[in-house]
Amino acid sequence: MSFAYTWHRLQGSRTIVFQGFGDQARDKDDAATFQTFGELGYGIDGWASFEPFVSLTSMNFTDGKFNERGGAATLRVDSKAIDTTFNTLGLRGFTVLDFGGRNMMLRGLAGWRHAYGDVTPLSSNAFAGGNIFTVAACRSPGTRLHWRLRSMSTSRARCRSASAITARWPTPASSTA
Repeated sequence: MSFAYTWHRLQGSRTIVFQGFGDQARDKDDAATFQTFGELGYGIDGWASFEPFVSLTSMNFTDGKFNERGGAATLRVDSKAIDTTFNTLGLRGFTVLDFGGRNMMLRGLAGWRHAYGDVTPLSSNAFAGGNIFTVAACRSPGTRLHWRLRSMSTSRARCRSASAITARWPTPASSTA
C-alpha cells in the first residue's frame, strides 16, 4: 500500500477586456491532494508468467474558497472537496521468446477499471454581485476497459529496441457512463 500527499499553491491573474470595459482580477489559493493505492496479485509461472490482480486507488482533492481581487468582473469560487475511487480488476502477462539469438520480451495487461464517487467534479461560482452558477469539469469515465502491450528485443550484440501500445475504451471524449 502506498500513500502520497501534495500541497498546492495556486496563483492566477486575468485581464478582462471588451468594448467599454476593462478589468484585472487576481487571487492566491491553497489546495491539497491525498492519494492511497493498494494492489493484490497472484503470480502463476509456466512457459509464460501470468498475474491476476485487483487494485484500489482513492484520491481526495480539497481546495479552499477564493475571492478574486479587482473590479466588477471578479470571481468567487466556493471551496470544494473531490473524492474519487478507482478499482481495477485485471490480468498481467510476461514471456520471453527466443528467435535464434535474438530475445523478445513481451509484457501485456488487460483490465476493467471502475470509478465512483465524484466522477464529475462541480464548483459553485459567482461574479461580483452576481448569481451563483455551477461549472462541471471533464467527467472521468465510470467504467473503462484498458489494455497495454509492450515488447523489447535484444540481440547478442546488446542492441535493444522497444515498442508499446496502450488503448482505452471508452475514450474520455466518447464516455457517457
